[in-house]
Amino acid sequence: MLKFKNRSIQFKMTSIILWVTLISLILSSFAFVGNDLWILYQSTYRNIKVKTSITAINLISTMAFNDQLEMGIALSALRADPRTLWAYVFNTKNELLIRYHYRTIKQQQQYKQLKQEIYRLLATQAAQFEWAEHELLNAFLASQDVFYLSHEMDEALRKALNTGLQALNQQQKQAIISVLNSYDQFTPATLKTGLDLPQNHLVHSEPIVKGDEVLGRVLVVMSLRDIYERLYDYGLMVAIIIVFMVLLVFFLSLRLQRIITEPILNLAKISRAVSEQQDYALRAQRLYNDEVGLLVDDFNHMLSAIQSRDKQLAQQRDELEQIVTLRTAELRKANTQLTYQAYHDALTNLPNRALFVKEVSDYIEYAQQNQQQMAMLFLDLDRFKYINDSLGHSAGDRILQETGKRLLASTRQPEDMVARLGGDEFTILLRHIKDPSNAGVVASKIITALAKPFRYNSHDLYVTPSIGISIYPKDGTDVGTLMRNADTSMYTAKQQGRNNYQYFTTESNNMSAHRLHMENRLRQAIEKDEFEVWYQPRFALQTQTMVSAEALIRWRSPEFNVISPAQFIPLAEDTGLIMPIGEWVLRRACHDCQQWRQQNPDIKVSVNLSARQFADEDLINKVANIIQETALPADALELELTESLIMPKAEDTIDSLHALKNLGVQLSVDDFGTGYSSLSYLKRFPIDILKIDQSFIHDIGNGSDDMTLVSAIIAMAHKLNLQVVAEGVEQPLQLDFLRMHECDFAQGYLFSKPLPVALFRSLLQQHLSLADFSCQAEQLLKKQG
Repeated sequence: MLKFKNRSIQFKMTSIILWVTLISLILSSFAFVGNDLWILYQSTYRNIKVKTSITAINLISTMAFNDQLEMGIALSALRADPRTLWAYVFNTKNELLIRYHYRTIKQQQQYKQLKQEIYRLLATQAAQFEWAEHELLNAFLASQDVFYLSHEMDEALRKALNTGLQALNQQQKQAIISVLNSYDQFTPATLKTGLDLPQNHLVHSEPIVKGDEVLGRVLVVMSLRDIYERLYDYGLMVAIIIVFMVLLVFFLSLRLQRIITEPILNLAKISRAVSEQQDYALRAQRLYNDEVGLLVDDFNHMLSAIQSRDKQLAQQRDELEQIVTLRTAELRKANTQLTYQAYHDALTNLPNRALFVKEVSDYIEYAQQNQQQMAMLFLDLDRFKYINDSLGHSAGDRILQETGKRLLASTRQPEDMVARLGGDEFTILLRHIKDPSNAGVVASKIITALAKPFRYNSHDLYVTPSIGISIYPKDGTDVGTLMRNADTSMYTAKQQGRNNYQYFTTESNNMSAHRLHMENRLRQAIEKDEFEVWYQPRFALQTQTMVSAEALIRWRSPEFNVISPAQFIPLAEDTGLIMPIGEWVLRRACHDCQQWRQQNPDIKVSVNLSARQFADEDLINKVANIIQETALPADALELELTESLIMPKAEDTIDSLHALKNLGVQLSVDDFGTGYSSLSYLKRFPIDILKIDQSFIHDIGNGSDDMTLVSAIIAMAHKLNLQVVAEGVEQPLQLDFLRMHECDFAQGYLFSKPLPVALFRSLLQQHLSLADFSCQAEQLLKKQG
């Protein structure tokens, strides 16, 4: 249909006229031929009914006397109409009595020859025939002269052909059988047996009735060949007429359509010329005052309008081209920027994970084809989160940027590739290494480069890397495996003390799996409440009485037994689980202390705050809510913060410390002396207690400078109205020195190791002195094992 719509108007009009003419001729021909054939069919049907009725009437008397000879003579009347091909007579039992068969001219000639042969034999060789055979042959010939055959004669003659008629040769017998078989072509055994006739025959039957008695039935078969011959003649005639009319209409339409198509073609020619030459001054010629003429006028008017607009459009086109050129340049630049941003880190301008993975994948294909080795370095900055937590993200960003520059300077550029995956993680691709040891050389160079201090706001910051190395193809043949194995070996480097590099090994993979397992178990421990809080007592040295206890977390795992904080606290800090764990410890310690105060009203508890907790914007509300929930007096709670946590970002820290102090809690600086405290800031901090790090206490009595440093810290703290706690006291000599220099409090293994809450509560209830407490605690710990 689409092809027809796209053809020319001349073709469409010719096709429509031809199709209309053809359909009209076909419909009219079908109407005429159908009507004529229907009339002819009705005439034939009436004819067969009349013939059947007449034959039935003629057979009444013969049926009454069962005279088959007369039946045959009655049927022979059907010879007058060659269209009547067969006729059958049945008795009341539907048994076939006699049948009629019209012979063609060829069959009649064959029968005539057979008849002459039989008569010649009967005349010349009569002695060879028995009387019955002679009579049977005469009766057969008499019946065949009038085209009928009785059922009895058919059976008798077939039997005689098999057992008698010796005077007939085989050819003559076969000729007789051929005649008999011609009656069997469509002959039913009974009236109930249907005729298997071709479609060009008409069948009709009538009962043979005498009075009220039915004697039998006659069935007549008539040929419809005349109708089919008439149909063939009509079809040929209609085909000739249709072909003639189609040709006539085609040539007439071609001549008449020029009146319509000529002006349209002229208009199309002008339109094509205007389109090809871009000459809007051309005009179409109006030939007739019809609809096409109006179309020509409108077309010429349109050309005039276009011509007037052409100059304006040309000017606007020039302006638009300039704008498009400008916008295209901007879009190209923006697209370049977007592509760069999609594959590069915005902070360091180093390639990001997507570009790194793509480059590694491409080089793996090259390395496979050329049997090359390559190395992947996975680098993580040690304790980088403490810089973010203490100095802010601006300091962390500066360090990340400087780290990227130092990594680029430590590698072969542009052959090697340095990328930032995110956070403080970097990856390095070393293409075409001759030996895996080359990767170690580069890693050592990176460690040396990062060992130099980073300068930020008059502070020298030190950042060390942990580097993991995987080698292609030894440690993996795809990007994911190489990155995973390099990451695993990086964690091995962290476990080896940080600031080193490690190659991937099976052992490091096992350690990584163990770390992952520990992380999963740590998450489950929070849900399953597997944590415990143990308490290490703190004593006042002047009164030798216990005044408070430091809360220390322990993990009692069904799988690993009791796990030291040194094993899981770093993992908790790396994964962020320290936040819920720290909040749980604070709540548990406040709850236990409130129960102790029912018998020891002066007892206090101290709890360590991690860097993540202190950086939490909601810390003040959480501490206030826990104090309110447990009903613990605020001054009975001491919060411990490390020196390295509060000093680097002192201005911001002061506000947070004052907010905590306004709650009424006590604040202490833990591990004092290990960081870079400024006395001016320390004076401004709302601090109550200084805790001297145990590393200074350890060497008291060994003639080291630590004794002078400890005595100076105690004196300075007292000048600032601060109390002093000595941590890690293990020897009596250390205790005597601290007493001599008027240290306020002490804690350590000399007094007691950390105790489970039940043991600590039982000792607390006894109100023991310092010496007695130490003995009792040691005995209880031995019993508990």
